Amino acid sequence: FDLEAMWRLSALPFDRPGYSGSRVTFVTPSRWSEEHQRMQPQAEPRVVSVKGQERISLPAGSFIAWKVALDKGAYWYDAKAPHNLLRFDSGYGTSLVLTSNED
Repeated sequence: FDLEAMWRLSALPFDRPGYSGSRVTFVTPSRWSEEHQRMQPQAEPRVVSVKGQERISLPAGSFIAWKVALDKGAYWYDAKAPHNLLRFDSGYGTSLVLTSNED
């Protein structure tokens, strides 16, 4: 699953009208290129959609969260700044949830 997306998406302007369906570019500093037979940077355009807010219940408590879709994955970020990641579902069988909300 995409570790970069987890923290990068937390900076989205969740409530900006018309943001859903926007194209973003993820840059991987070093990825194997079959074409060039070496490691090199790669820019990958992707589509991100802010689906809206929903209430979610986790072992750490109940939260109002922004749901964000990227590829097959879904990310839920706390509606309160700094928009911490609360839940993640890769769409391929990997899921993460916040289990404790202690400082």
